Amino acid sequence: MRKMAVTAIALTILTILMAPGYAVQAQEEDLQAVLGDLDILTEGGRRVVALSLSEVLNLALRRSILLKSTLIGEDIARSGITAALGRNHPTLTNSIDTGRDITAFFSFGAGSRVDSTSYNATISQPMDNGIELSATFKETSSQVDSFSLSKSGEASNFSSRGDFETSSLTGAVSVPIFQDWGRSLNEVPVRLAEVGLNSSRIDTRKTKLELLRLVATTYWDLVGVLQNIQVTGDAVKLSEQLLRDNRERLKAGVLSPADVKISEAQLATDRLALLTARVDFQRIEDQVRAALDLGQIDLGLKPVEEPTLRELVFDLEQLLEKAFANEPVLRSLEADLERNRYELVEQLNKGETDLDLDLKYTLNGFGKDTSGATAGLSNTDLQGYGVTLTWTVPLFDNVTPANIRAKRLERAQVELRIANVKSELTVRVQAVQRLLSLGEEEVKTARIAVSLQNELLQNEIERFKLGESTSFQVAEAQQDNALARQREILARIRYEKIFLDLLLVTGDIFAQYGLPDDSL
Repeated sequence: MRKMAVTAIALTILTILMAPGYAVQAQEEDLQAVLGDLDILTEGGRRVVALSLSEVLNLALRRSILLKSTLIGEDIARSGITAALGRNHPTLTNSIDTGRDITAFFSFGAGSRVDSTSYNATISQPMDNGIELSATFKETSSQVDSFSLSKSGEASNFSSRGDFETSSLTGAVSVPIFQDWGRSLNEVPVRLAEVGLNSSRIDTRKTKLELLRLVATTYWDLVGVLQNIQVTGDAVKLSEQLLRDNRERLKAGVLSPADVKISEAQLATDRLALLTARVDFQRIEDQVRAALDLGQIDLGLKPVEEPTLRELVFDLEQLLEKAFANEPVLRSLEADLERNRYELVEQLNKGETDLDLDLKYTLNGFGKDTSGATAGLSNTDLQGYGVTLTWTVPLFDNVTPANIRAKRLERAQVELRIANVKSELTVRVQAVQRLLSLGEEEVKTARIAVSLQNELLQNEIERFKLGESTSFQVAEAQQDNALARQREILARIRYEKIFLDLLLVTGDIFAQYGLPDDSL
C-alpha cells in the first residue's frame, strides 16, 4: 500500500490554522492518530488530504463505529464459550440447623427430649459424561433429656441423659442410563457457544464487506465527480475564451450581437454545470467523511486513484469456489445448520428413557465428643449403603415429538436456502464476468467517441474563425464534447464498480488493497 509522508512543518501549519485553545490540541492529536503519515495539501484555500482507495478503506476499517460495535459482539460470544466450558464446576453447599424433637411413650409413661445442632457440608462435581459425584459430611451435636409422662399428658421429672456427637460421611454417585448420558451430549452447550462465536465472526465479516462496498463505491463516485469538475472547468475556460473572441469580432463589425448572446448563454450553462458538480463533490465527500468518522476534523478529501482497465483472466470454477467460501450469508446459513444439528441432539435426548441410577455409601460414627464420633467412621458395623433406580415415564407427551419434527423441518429449510444462495452466487459471478468484458468495451468505445468529439469541436472552432460556422454550431459542438467526456468518465467509473463487485464477492478486496483479512 502506498504511503505518503507528512512532515512536522505541515502538521504545525495545520495546527495554527485550526481553532485555538484546547480544541486545537485535541484536533491535532486526533489528526495525527487518524491520518498518520498521509499527505496533507492546501488547494483552493482549503486543507485536503490526498487519499488512495487503499488508504481510505484501511481508515474505514479502523474508524467505523458500526464495525467496533460488531467486534464487541465477538467478545460477548467468547464470554459465552468461557461460561459453557466452566458449566461443570464443583460446588460446596454448607448448612447449619438447630431444633428440638419430643418423643412420648404413653404406654410406658415416659418420653425424651432431644436438642440438636447439625452442620452439613456437601461438595458435588458434575462430569462431562453426565455422571454427578458428591460427598457429604454431617456433624450433629445432641443433648438428650428424659421425663415422666402422666396419663393426662403432663411432663415432669426431667433428667439429662447426657450429650453425644454423631458424624457421618456419605459418598454418592448419580448415573443417567439413557437420557442425559454421554460426553457428546453434555458438551452441546459448548458446541452451541462455539457456533455463536462463529456466527458473530460472520456478522463482523458481513459488516466489513458492506462497509468496504459503501466506502469504495462512494470513493469512485467522488473520483467521477472530481473528473467531471475538470471537464466542466475546461468547458468554462473554452466558453470564456470564445466569448472574449466574439466580443472582439462584434467590435470589429464581423459578428452579430445574437452570436455574442449565444456565447454568453453557453458560458452561463457551463458555469452552472461546474457549480452543480462542485455541490455534488461536497455532498459525496461528506458521505466519505461520515463513513470514516471524520466529522470533527475540518479537512477535505482528495481522491488520487485513477480508473484503469485491467487485463483479467477468468477461471469460473475458481471464482465460484472463492465466492462460496467468502459469502457471509452462505456462511451464516451453514452456521444455522450446525446449530440445528446440536439442537436436534438436545430434543432427541429429551425423547430418551429417563432412567437414573443413584449409589451411596455412608460411614457413621458416634461418641461423647467430635473426635470420638469421627474415630468411629472406620467401624464397619456402622457403615451403610443405598441403591436407587429411578425412571420417569412421560404420559401423553406431544411436545417432544413436535419439537423433534420442527428441528428436522428447520434443517430441510436451511438446506434449501443454502442451495438457493449458491445458485444466486453462481449467477452473480457469471454476471460480473460478463459485465467486466462489456464494461471494458464500453470504456474503449467512449474513448473513441471523446477523441472524435475533440476533433469535431476543434474543426468547428476553426470553421467559426473562418466565418464558415456560427456560434450556435460551436456551442452545440461544445456540449457534445462535454457530454462525450462525461460519458467516458461514467463508463470508467462503472467499470471500476463492476470490478469492485468481483473483489467483494470473492473476498479478494482484502489482498487487492492491502487490508487486514480475517478469513472465515
